[in-house]
Amino acid sequence: MGYIPLGTVFGFLFVQAGAEWWLAVLSSVIVFAGAAQYMMIPMLVAGLPAGAIALATLIVNLRHVFYGLSLLNKFPPRGLLRWYMVFALTDETYSLLTTLPPETGDRKKAAIALLNQGWWVLGTALG
Repeated sequence: MGYIPLGTVFGFLFVQAGAEWWLAVLSSVIVFAGAAQYMMIPMLVAGLPAGAIALATLIVNLRHVFYGLSLLNKFPPRGLLRWYMVFALTDETYSLLTTLPPETGDRKKAAIALLNQGWWVLGTALG
């Protein structure tokens, strides 16, 4: 639930920067990148091109590649569930997934990731 206060601050800052509230929520649904979303606010205000923002986001979140590599054999073998798990991997989700018993099902793992993203989106909407 720590996502709620952090998401709230992100939503507040995003709107204070001049964007519509629904764009903050949309960002949290399709980007879901925590620190990179905070970084995105002044970049948008400065009018930087989308490519520059995407590159900066990639660099900030490069650590997730290493997280993901260690979880590849624990993610569903194929399909949308696998791709969602790759997309939704955050520091907090990683720490939860690595402490689950080996027999934990793929749907439960995906539910944890979805719940974490849901808390972030809820916090953004509140902000």
